[in-house]
Amino acid sequence: MYAALPIGSFPYASAALASGIPADGTAESPLILSPRDSDLATMTASTAVSSLPVTNLQNQEPSKVWRSTSATDQYVDLVFASDVAINTVAMSAFGRSASLVWRLELYASASDVGTTAAVDSGWQPVWPQSYRHNDADFGPEVALLRVTNSALYRYARVRLSDPGVDVTYIEVGRLAVGAAIQFSVKVDVEGVGLSFVPNDTAEPNGWGQIFTDPRPAQRQFNLPWTAVGQREAVAAAGELGRLRGMGGDVFCFLEPAAVELFHKLSLQGLFVARHDFQTRPLFLTDSDGQTRQAWGFVFNLIQKR
Repeated sequence: MYAALPIGSFPYASAALASGIPADGTAESPLILSPRDSDLATMTASTAVSSLPVTNLQNQEPSKVWRSTSATDQYVDLVFASDVAINTVAMSAFGRSASLVWRLELYASASDVGTTAAVDSGWQPVWPQSYRHNDADFGPEVALLRVTNSALYRYARVRLSDPGVDVTYIEVGRLAVGAAIQFSVKVDVEGVGLSFVPNDTAEPNGWGQIFTDPRPAQRQFNLPWTAVGQREAVAAAGELGRLRGMGGDVFCFLEPAAVELFHKLSLQGLFVARHDFQTRPLFLTDSDGQTRQAWGFVFNLIQKR
């Protein structure tokens, strides 16, 4: 599927965009990633424009970007404040180049960084299965990369490279690296799911005219879970809500393996309501295999623009 291009010191994959629409992967439950662990990490970059430093990746505003001085063999190193079972990286507000690829590497020690990775995703296209949408006025773009890992690591490197013609730098607005949350069940069938929050303004005058200022609408995810295990509700969802509140962003992917609709079902967003966790009058198998009382809750997320 990919041709190896030995650009720089690392051979990495680069692919033309898919000629058709590839099939979606296996349907999954929504996946949520908090940037909290990577925000507390120490970040350094291979290169950076002085006015657009790598620490901008730890600012939740996607318009505040890190920009490299080269387009190939770039990377962001992270030293976490504590050991983390890293399995996911997400980013937003990156360029729409067809040839942008990235890679996640985890290291057992500081001396291994850049040489011997304990976990390596290999080079992957930023676009899901190399399918890039062409929807107008859509953004910021969001990307997802996952590895199979449950071990604890403190050192990570996110590599990015773009061998495309006329591409001279890499730009990313937000980066999150950490352990994602994925509940054992999907959201309820009767949930609202996806809605749009209009930001347009309309001002009528005394002569029957209406002056408008059209603005892009923000997507909002409304995600109810009627019954999940106590550990999933309290230890996972509850801690996510407690630590992020309504001022801390998260990445949410309703269908992580989607292709054609991936961009519509993914966002960097903020919680817009308080989180109430309620017990249910039934018991079910919890995430650790034990039988416990079920809990329910609702997450409401609005897109960052």
